[in-house]
Amino acid sequence: MLTRSIAPSIYGMAQVKQSLMLQLFGGVSRKNDDGTRSRGDIHILLMGDPGVAKSQLLSYMAQLSPRGRFTSGMSASAAGLTAAAVQDANADGRWTLEAGALVLADLGLAAIDEFDKMNDSDRSSMHEAMEQQRISIAKAGINASLQTRCAVLAAANPKAGRFQPISDVPFTAQINLAPPLISRFDVIWVMTDVPKTELDTAIAAHILSTRASGTSETLIAEGTALDPSRGVSQATSNNDGEEILDTNLVKKYVAYAKRNIQPEPTKEASEMLVAYYVETRQQGGSGSDSIAITARAIEGISRLAEASARIRLSDTVEVEDAERALRLTKLWRMELMGDDFDETTLQTGKKTTARSKERTILDTVRDLASSSDQGIADLNEVLNDLDRKRPLALRCGGPHRAHGHRRQTASSSRLRHPDGGLRSTVALISDLCVACAWRSP
Repeated sequence: MLTRSIAPSIYGMAQVKQSLMLQLFGGVSRKNDDGTRSRGDIHILLMGDPGVAKSQLLSYMAQLSPRGRFTSGMSASAAGLTAAAVQDANADGRWTLEAGALVLADLGLAAIDEFDKMNDSDRSSMHEAMEQQRISIAKAGINASLQTRCAVLAAANPKAGRFQPISDVPFTAQINLAPPLISRFDVIWVMTDVPKTELDTAIAAHILSTRASGTSETLIAEGTALDPSRGVSQATSNNDGEEILDTNLVKKYVAYAKRNIQPEPTKEASEMLVAYYVETRQQGGSGSDSIAITARAIEGISRLAEASARIRLSDTVEVEDAERALRLTKLWRMELMGDDFDETTLQTGKKTTARSKERTILDTVRDLASSSDQGIADLNEVLNDLDRKRPLALRCGGPHRAHGHRRQTASSSRLRHPDGGLRSTVALISDLCVACAWRSP
């Protein structure tokens, strides 16, 4: 019933709504003996095609949360999200801090729409606010630390406007968000708009039914009709005849649970999460190139399990809570990257094969440069060495055929180009290296 009470005017999306309900209740924030803090708030990112109701979900969640705030990345700046230093005309022109959306949403939820439209510099201010859940201010002679202990619900669109199949184009190549910021979200949903006759029919019928059952705003303004959003009933029904909870009751339910329920995991639930973590880690192999799951991810799963226990008003996290958290986690990870989920790709924005190739190129440049009296590697020598390292069937036949493709690299070594000039690999290893000896088969 609780899941159905999330945005009942929006058809379907049961799993997404379930994760949003868990976000409302949240996990338990804890302070450790060494002074460190573990956040309990759950951060969720909705990445999807236009017209899949992302903005409506955000707006509803901001209203449903006891301390919810809604803002748009189109107009929000770093100061608008965190805090701005302003001169107070009523205080002799002294500088004061004006709280932004994240600070105002402390102990609540901050919904940020059009997350991808924000400037990179503005988005970078989110890092500390999301993980440490505080912001450090040093402006106009003011030094302060403000609390941002809120769950973040963000929505963004793909760079190309619509998502291409993940099997064709990796998720990280389709979004305009920095990998370090993406890694701070506990749940990431990919919401695509794919034509399906049965589903499209149900959605269209639901939309028309919802509009027909709504109350005219003109009549509400005139006082001739009651505003349904101000109802006091504790349970109503949606347009499909299913029972749902009234918004006011949900708010009270969430506030009570967060204030009074601080669940602790049982041994069985902990063992289930540990087993999943270890098993998933092994799927990535013993090397460091591909990591299927990280410690940050298991923290997110534990928060989901604690939120599930809070919904039940239970002081213990049981196996059923762990199962619910794992079920949601497996689902969004599958939709995001398929069977071969790579946490490192999500955090770096590069696939394992690309990272491996770049590392091999850089190692070759460094080795040849270190053996040279001038500390410079000749580009032809680099290419020949790389060509020898490739399987015979994948070699390109010589450096003179290479052209075009360039890849960003980071190294202090330098290359001598066949034209006689020196090029630092801090900027580029171009043309010959990647296009010829290291092009994808």
